[in-house]
Amino acid sequence: MPPLLAVVCILCCFPIASFAADPAASKALPVGPADRQKPGTDAAAGPASYDAVAQCLAGLRFPDTGGYYSPAKKAAWKQYAAAAGRRWKAFKKNKAAAISTWSSRELAHTRSSSRTVLYPFGGPDFLYAHTFFPDADVYVLLGLEPTGRLPDFAGMGDAEFSSCFQLLDEALKDILQISFFKTDDMSEELSGECITGTLPVMMLFLARSGSHITSLRFFDLDKNGLQVYRRSSAECRGKKGYCRGIEIEFTRPGGSVTKRLVYLSADLSDSGFSQCPGCKAFLEKLAGPVVSFAKSASYLMHKSYFSGIRDLLLAKSTYILQDDSAIPYRCFNTTIWDITLYGTYAGPIEMFKEHFEDDLAAAYRRKGEKINFRFGYATSSNLLLARKIPYPQRDDIK
Repeated sequence: MPPLLAVVCILCCFPIASFAADPAASKALPVGPADRQKPGTDAAAGPASYDAVAQCLAGLRFPDTGGYYSPAKKAAWKQYAAAAGRRWKAFKKNKAAAISTWSSRELAHTRSSSRTVLYPFGGPDFLYAHTFFPDADVYVLLGLEPTGRLPDFAGMGDAEFSSCFQLLDEALKDILQISFFKTDDMSEELSGECITGTLPVMMLFLARSGSHITSLRFFDLDKNGLQVYRRSSAECRGKKGYCRGIEIEFTRPGGSVTKRLVYLSADLSDSGFSQCPGCKAFLEKLAGPVVSFAKSASYLMHKSYFSGIRDLLLAKSTYILQDDSAIPYRCFNTTIWDITLYGTYAGPIEMFKEHFEDDLAAAYRRKGEKINFRFGYATSSNLLLARKIPYPQRDDIK
């Protein structure tokens, strides 16, 4: 099988360390199987809390730990924080505001009735999943990238610390401006001792959303899709010693309801699913209603050897929001799905031109609603909202 094009994902982590999980019990949310093995936490190995690590990564607050950090580290972080602040201010004012306004209007029913957001090929991109669907209880992100481990800011040398934040700044430029991570030279630029996986990026996005991280746990999956929590990242059984997944519990600003962010490192091709039966079983047991969200997905689900994940999304989802790089238009049976098209379909960019869809182009000629933000690969963006008929309701909606 040809190598996967992980266009939407990024490996952006830092050296290995662990921090204590919040021991406070939280309300169990229906992520996957109800039967879970004994939960595990990472052992304490530093002075910072999860929120402190996340806020440092986000450029919001430098760790308050006295002599742990040199003047050079503080200067490097301040430079990063200033640049990050400008980027995030522009993002919130322009793209985030436009998406929030649009989704509040066009996705009102979808947002209020969906319990779980399932985001394949999205890597650590909690940012857009949350911007489109801020009311979900559970976010499940899927990508080929490893989970990684927590950063040890205090243990880094000055040059390594500065380099890591420079790379993080470069990586964030694309996701904030054009809605996806570029992979041009990414494996070369974001590799080495300071890069381990997706965890710090998700923590950064949580901090920028104003969320409070209450716990963080690593897990593997058994063949039935049950989560087997590890006491520490050192107990992980996956490739290169990484766990299959990460589960982060968090609360929103001013809120007390515990929400959950899950990242699963998985090869979503048919051969990948066959080698990890627990991955497919885990996804099949997600609590619904489920809204599947996909963008900048390299047209992988247009290929025959990604039929398993494509069929799972169509069977499991109550709603699907995607651009044309996700599920082909021909796969939506209009006796089952109510389709609304947004934006403009001008076909794929040059590198994916063989995936032009004549039937989708014809549908857009009949009708396409406007959107006022860029989304996906092309400068002329498109979105498809599919709602399964009849629309179900969440049992907990008042």
